[in-house]
Amino acid sequence: MITNPFVDYVFINTVYLKTFTIPLIHMTLPLYSAPMNYLSNYLYRHILLNWGADYAFSELIRMDRVEQEIKNHKLKYFPEDLSRTIFQVGVSSKKEVSDAVALIKKQQPREININMGCPHSTMQKKKLCGGILLDKDLM
Repeated sequence: MITNPFVDYVFINTVYLKTFTIPLIHMTLPLYSAPMNYLSNYLYRHILLNWGADYAFSELIRMDRVEQEIKNHKLKYFPEDLSRTIFQVGVSSKKEVSDAVALIKKQQPREININMGCPHSTMQKKKLCGGILLDKDLM
């Protein structure tokens, strides 16, 4: 491991938090649990949030098949986790952005994340998430 005089790791509840110390400034960054499809369900997020994560992302909720995503419980959460759950949506149009916000806003989440970075080939073919960045008409 490369050592840096300004970076330290603090062990809290089985989780290492990265802390930065710049002369006269000390800060601890929040720990975000990354989204993982088929794994980041509400039970997994609940465990992570109870074991030290500050925030947890939901699985990707694809707006092109939102009814199926709801049946798969991707909008499910424990009430005590809502303020630290970030709902992640995949969209392919401006209308889907509006639909996603309207649907998820009912849950009163802390945050809605519009995924624009997924480089997976499926997303490129379906022009979802990061795949829309390759289409000038959708941008």
